[in-house]
Amino acid sequence: MKRFIALLLSVVMITGLFSACGNGGETTTASGESGAGTESGGAPTGEGPQYGGHVDVRTAGTIQGLDPLKQTGAWRYMYEMCVFENPLTRDADNQIAPGVCDYELSDDQLTLKLWVVDGKTFSNGNPVTIEDVEASINRSFNRYSNITKKVVPFVDSMTVDGDTLTIKFTEFNSACMKYIAAYQTWMAVMPKEICEKYQQNYIIDQCEDCIGTGPYKFTDFRDSVQVTITKRDNYTPVETNRTGAAATKYGYLDSVTFWFNNSDESTALALLSGEYDVCEVIPAEYEAMATGQGLKAEVLTSNSTTFCVFNTMGSNLCSKYPSLRKAIMAAIDYEEFLGIVTDNQQIMNDNLVLRDEFANGVLTGTDYYGPTNQEAVDKYLAEAREQGYDDQPVQFAFNSRTNTIATMMGDYLEKAGINYQINAMEANAYTTFTNDNGNNWDFLFNWVNTAYYPTDLDSGLVEKHYGNPEKDKLMEEMRLLPYDSPEYMEKWQTLSQMFADDCAFAFMSRINWYWWCPQTFHPNDGDCVQRSFYNAYWDDPANHQN
Repeated sequence: MKRFIALLLSVVMITGLFSACGNGGETTTASGESGAGTESGGAPTGEGPQYGGHVDVRTAGTIQGLDPLKQTGAWRYMYEMCVFENPLTRDADNQIAPGVCDYELSDDQLTLKLWVVDGKTFSNGNPVTIEDVEASINRSFNRYSNITKKVVPFVDSMTVDGDTLTIKFTEFNSACMKYIAAYQTWMAVMPKEICEKYQQNYIIDQCEDCIGTGPYKFTDFRDSVQVTITKRDNYTPVETNRTGAAATKYGYLDSVTFWFNNSDESTALALLSGEYDVCEVIPAEYEAMATGQGLKAEVLTSNSTTFCVFNTMGSNLCSKYPSLRKAIMAAIDYEEFLGIVTDNQQIMNDNLVLRDEFANGVLTGTDYYGPTNQEAVDKYLAEAREQGYDDQPVQFAFNSRTNTIATMMGDYLEKAGINYQINAMEANAYTTFTNDNGNNWDFLFNWVNTAYYPTDLDSGLVEKHYGNPEKDKLMEEMRLLPYDSPEYMEKWQTLSQMFADDCAFAFMSRINWYWWCPQTFHPNDGDCVQRSFYNAYWDDPANHQN
């Protein structure tokens, strides 16, 4: 019936008219503290959240498999974080906090001790042991590529003595604690037997093998269509007064279904018809109607940003002629472009990372940042021609569902006198094509999750398509330094200037995101940059059954 209503509504509308790493260098023991306002087992007392009800959520990330080491990315963490937890996590200030385990970190941050917090159980009812934690960490060492590359080389040993697991590192490296202590499910704790069963492969559709420690479990999966999580019968919250992903997880809802939909317009129609209860960022032309129906938009803390990314590692034009990259960026009116493609939800900002202490104005100081600058376009085109560029068309690759982006980009390039060719591809083909630097593409527009610190910046920006040995060497040197050291800040000044000079990517803005949902639903952002549903609830759960 809901789908019929959505179809009917679409017809009507068509005819009638989107931190710091470590703990300050001190030896730290992080015990949980008791919370208040709940009965035994986490049941709320008095006023407050209600248990029960079902929620249908739109996700724009393709649902392909259930494995927490495979289904990464902002849209998929929404359900992975309800089922799985890491040994350690982060609070809302990006400070390390207990997860499945409590911990002790040595002064030099070279020795980490972990032990399972009291009361932690798996969805199959079994208690979590330190051997389960060890097996889960070993699986992430073998199966998650970034951990294999950025953590494993710095691990000297990992041993279990009684109920304590000790990891010793060969030297300080900021990437180690980034991946070991994270709200993302990079080291999801599962039973030892499941880790051994999937040591060489991933969990795809085996809901029965997705045994985690969170308040929910997977009960239904349909490839590229939907995934459903259902509250565990045997779940008891571990109480804490921490924030963000480190806060107590209660699991108020009976169940949540996440529906894959990569069309913002059909998402808006489904929201208006009631087919979806929750979605993010509907097109601007539907917002007044949504508000008129009593739906609310709640602003989310976001680490989602907008970039133009160049391919500097292939044999294409923008790799050969650095000045051509600057000419392209000088042709674009950032504010106008973003005002249209992000429905005016962008915040113009040149700070590449989330922490304000790293803002230095280097990008805004360039003549290619900001409004169209034809004088700069002409200057950089002249430099590119001196480098050997003879006005061949640059190749702009884009996902065919983002036609507005392609139209505007083409208009800017044409007005600036830059020859171009636009290559439209379906989503899967686009991803495969642009992942290979050897293919003939010069630049693309992308939404990228940024980081708290410069050395944690998205690998798609600073590694995947950006080739510069000096940059690589500088970033490796920075990873061996504490974030708050003078040496780190000095090297960051050099690195950020290198980013500006190379123009391998152009940071445009940070985006405001919203939850659109009924007034009676309270989604959980947990004071964290990552959206989650483990503490979301209805005021009237009896009216929202699956």
